[in-house]
Amino acid sequence: MVATCGYDGLVKVWKRDLNNDWENLVFENDLASSVNCIAWAPWEYGLILAAGTAEGRLVIFERTADDVWAKTHDFIAHQSGVNGISWGPSTEPAILADTSNVQAANAAGKFQLPHKRLVTGGNDHAVQLWELRDGEEVPVQTQIG
Repeated sequence: MVATCGYDGLVKVWKRDLNNDWENLVFENDLASSVNCIAWAPWEYGLILAAGTAEGRLVIFERTADDVWAKTHDFIAHQSGVNGISWGPSTEPAILADTSNVQAANAAGKFQLPHKRLVTGGNDHAVQLWELRDGEEVPVQTQIG
C-alpha cells in the first residue's frame, strides 16, 4: 500500500491491482486543509496512518479488521501547522535483553506492544512527543524545546 497527501486536503491510500498498477484507491478522506505530511506506523501495529495539516491538526486513520478505515484521533498538535511526523519504534531495543519482559510475556501467553508513540514538528518551532493509548481521545503530550 502507498499513501498520498496534498494541498487539496486529501489523504489517499492506494494498493496495486491485478495488473500491478497503483490505480486501486482503497481509502480517501478530505481533511479540509492542506495535508503537509503523512507517515505509516510500524507494521506491528497494523495499518495505521498519521496525517499532519496546515491548520495544525494531527489525524490518525486505522484500518479495522473488517477492512474499513476509521479516524481514531483528530486533535490540534501545533497551533500553526504540522510539517513533520515520525513514528517511534514498536519495541524498545532494551526490551530484547530484559528478562522480566520475556518472563511476563511467557506468563501472559503473548508479548504486549507498548503504546503507539510518534513525534511531530510544526511551524511553532516546537517538537511534540505523543503517546496514543487505546480508548483515550486525547494523547499524552510532551513538548521539547
